[in-house]
Amino acid sequence: MPYEQEYTLIGTTDLDYAGDLDEVAISEAEVAYLCQLSNRYFRRAIAPSDVVWSYSGVRPLVEDEAATAQATTRDFILDTDNAGSPLLTVFGGKITTFRKLAEEAVDWLGPVLGNRTGGWTAGACLPGGDLFGGRPTNRSVLEFGQWLEGVKRSYPWLPAALAERYARAYGTRIHLLLAWRQGIPDMGKQIVPGLYEAEAYYLMEQEWAVCAEDILWRRSKLGLHAGGGAEEVLDDWIDQRMRRA
Repeated sequence: MPYEQEYTLIGTTDLDYAGDLDEVAISEAEVAYLCQLSNRYFRRAIAPSDVVWSYSGVRPLVEDEAATAQATTRDFILDTDNAGSPLLTVFGGKITTFRKLAEEAVDWLGPVLGNRTGGWTAGACLPGGDLFGGRPTNRSVLEFGQWLEGVKRSYPWLPAALAERYARAYGTRIHLLLAWRQGIPDMGKQIVPGLYEAEAYYLMEQEWAVCAEDILWRRSKLGLHAGGGAEEVLDDWIDQRMRRA
C-alpha cells in the first residue's frame, strides 16, 4: 500500500505467537519473507536493509477447531454471566468491526446497569467525520477534495501540505485544533519537524496521548518524517508541560 506519501506498507504475516505480549515484534525471518514476496511481484527489488520501520500486533482468535490460524474465524463472541455481579467477556474481535462489537456489548451492559437507551452509533459519524452532517454519507469520500479546499480557504495562512494532513487526520475537528489561531506563530513552536505545539496539546487534551510514542506513532506516523532523536525531544517537551500543569 502507498503509505505516508514517501513509503510503502507491506504485510502481513499470520503466525502463532506464544511469547510475552509486551515484547511482540516482527522477526528477521518474517521481514525476509515479506521482502521476498514483494520481489516476486514488483520490478524494484527490496531487502531487509530497506525497511525503515515495522509494527506488530497479536490478534486474538476464537478457537473454532480450524486447521490453521488463517482459516480461523475473525468474528467475535460475547460471553455473559449474570450469576453474580454482571460479567461480560469478549473473545476475538478486530478493528474493522469494533463499532459492531461495542454496540452489542453495550446492548447487554446498558439494561443490566439500568440504561435502556437504544443503539445509535450505526447512524453516527466517527469523531471528525461529520463533513456533511451528523450521519455517515459517501459525500465524505467523494467530495473530500471540495471540503478540503474549503478548509484551505478558512485557514489561508496554513501551509497547504499541513492543511491536508490535518484535514485527513482530524476531519472537522481541525476547527478545534486551530480554534482562535490566525497564523503560524499562534501554533506555538515546532517541537520536532512537522509537529507544532498546538497539535501536541490537542492530542494530549482530546486524544489522551501521554508520551512521544503515542503522538509520533499511535496517533500519527510523524515518526517516519521527524528524524532521529524526535522521540527524546518530544518526551522532554511533554515532561516539561506535565511539570507546569
